[in-house]
Amino acid sequence: MELTEQTKIEMHCGQIGRIFQKNPGKFLTFKSIVEGMKEAEWGEFDLIMPALEKLIEQGKLEHDQTYGYCPKGQKAALRQNISNPPMSRADFEKLSQSERAQYCRDGGRIAG
Repeated sequence: MELTEQTKIEMHCGQIGRIFQKNPGKFLTFKSIVEGMKEAEWGEFDLIMPALEKLIEQGKLEHDQTYGYCPKGQKAALRQNISNPPMSRADFEKLSQSERAQYCRDGGRIAG
């Protein structure tokens, strides 16, 4: 049984979905998606972009010109996390009480 191009694109869509499941809460670049597709023996490089476009059309993925692809609805949150990296616990402890309160009100995060 020969697979049609549409069937191959659907297979690629499924594999891309699994790649995002293995990397939750992250933007993935085209390069990282290609690397993940290498796990699939049947993967064809020429069909990765049509599969990504189909997932965007279906509302399953979003694309950011700077960071890459992410699941639908996570783009704003992921961009916020990237632009506002967490502060170390030691640096947070050095802040005054009012600075700590302001940092938390602004959505700041504390690492470790």
